[in-house]
Amino acid sequence: MKYAPLWKRSLAFLFDALLVAGLMWVSQWVLDLWNFPEPFHPLVGLLLVGPFGFGWLYFALLESSRSGQTLGKKLLGIQVKHLTGFPLTFTQASLRWKLRFYLVLFTFSWVFVPPLWMNARRQFLHDSAAESLVLEKSKSEK
Repeated sequence: MKYAPLWKRSLAFLFDALLVAGLMWVSQWVLDLWNFPEPFHPLVGLLLVGPFGFGWLYFALLESSRSGQTLGKKLLGIQVKHLTGFPLTFTQASLRWKLRFYLVLFTFSWVFVPPLWMNARRQFLHDSAAESLVLEKSKSEK
């Protein structure tokens, strides 16, 4: 078991975050095509909840899949697994996403994530709480 380095985790997250943001932009553009006045937009709830909903479903569904990979993780050859080596459950992946969301909010206040926040298994707070590991995908699994 080889733990994924911070640079791979960061690049995978950046790729995934840009992908989710792009999906949100496209959905906003599609909703704007209907040209409803702002306060009466029938899908205004989607505009408010969308970034959280898209992000949560994207990460939780893909990280709880058998491969444990989002598209960014797949691109960089890393995966998320439970401490036991099995895939995460949807609940564990959801908890991991929620805590990572708060960690990212805190991080973007420009208190960059120091490696000190990682333990010996390279787990951040959200990994420890969800009992997950981010690992290099072995050659036999590729």
